[in-house]
Amino acid sequence: DTVLEKKCMGLKREYENAAYVNGVCLVAMREAQKVSHAKWPELHKKCIMLNGYRGALANIPDRPFLVRMFKSGLLKIKTQYYIGARQDPIPDCSNVGGSCQGEDQLKNWFFFDEAGKKIGNVSKDIWNNQEPNNQDPSESIAVLERLFCLDSYMGGINDANPDKSGYQPLCQFTDYLACTNGYILIRDRCYKVIYTEPKSAIAAKTVCENEGGTLASIHDDAMNAIII
Repeated sequence: DTVLEKKCMGLKREYENAAYVNGVCLVAMREAQKVSHAKWPELHKKCIMLNGYRGALANIPDRPFLVRMFKSGLLKIKTQYYIGARQDPIPDCSNVGGSCQGEDQLKNWFFFDEAGKKIGNVSKDIWNNQEPNNQDPSESIAVLERLFCLDSYMGGINDANPDKSGYQPLCQFTDYLACTNGYILIRDRCYKVIYTEPKSAIAAKTVCENEGGTLASIHDDAMNAIII
């Protein structure tokens, strides 16, 4: 097991809907979020929950990865989740009444990282049947759902209007190490000095746990020298 996989199982105990799939930790947030298209990029911030690992909305590269997600039991049936994909720019379909259909609706769907950069096209084979259909214009955000049918691994992504409904963010974490603001990365751990005056080691331990971490344990002079 990797360190990330072990931490992912810890999140599963906390959230009850986390899975480690192909080297990626996926976590489905409990609370639905309602955002506008303009505010959608801020959803990536909801995925900063595992210190030491970069969190972002999920990126689904292909159908085999999607099937493995379904097999993991991560997704609830008939529940929709935000992933890191949206349509940008939205095609101008004024010549057909402003509602894009068919091949026009399939244009410009990309996955985005937490910095707002495009990191890949949305594969056509991860869409649900007859999607995207832009039934509630403008459906410019992608949501993932697992469908209820005889084949329990059926499902895919739909286009949705974020202004009309709230969905649960689906987050992913990779082995790319990163630290949240205020922490510094030393080797494979994140450290932060908290300027308080705890009266004992037990009190200091409590302060760190309230921060979401643990009291630093230094076992060698080399690490001590690096921190100093």
